[in-house]
Amino acid sequence: MFEQIVGRPVAVFMLSVAFCLFGVLAYQELPIALMPPLDYPTLTIQAVMEGAAPEEIEIELTQKIEERVSTVEGLISLSSASRPGLCEIKLEFRWGEDLNSAVQRVLERIDRIELPKGADPPQVLRYDPTLEPLMILSLTSDDT
Repeated sequence: MFEQIVGRPVAVFMLSVAFCLFGVLAYQELPIALMPPLDYPTLTIQAVMEGAAPEEIEIELTQKIEERVSTVEGLISLSSASRPGLCEIKLEFRWGEDLNSAVQRVLERIDRIELPKGADPPQVLRYDPTLEPLMILSLTSDDT
């Protein structure tokens, strides 16, 4: 059988050219990305209340928001941090969870919260790994 294939050099040449042509066309259609498309199943809720101490932020914002969103479907873990004037709550969902519907469910729960005076409405943010830097460089010197 091998002799029959080698005995037809034009057919072998045409097949080789076709494979090369299809390979070049397929290579040109490949998307170029630094990272593959990946949606981390995390949401961050940020609430701002200018001039408030961390204890006040904890009582007035963080606890109220945590109580409301702790029962959202698909939620695995919840962590929070209260800083002067800012509250951040990180929600982690199961892999494969539809984040668009999770955002809707979280927004529905947050809208029902009665916020204290001076507090901005909470924002729900999604983590996008493509916005992260690939490398951070730091230069130091002992010379004075």
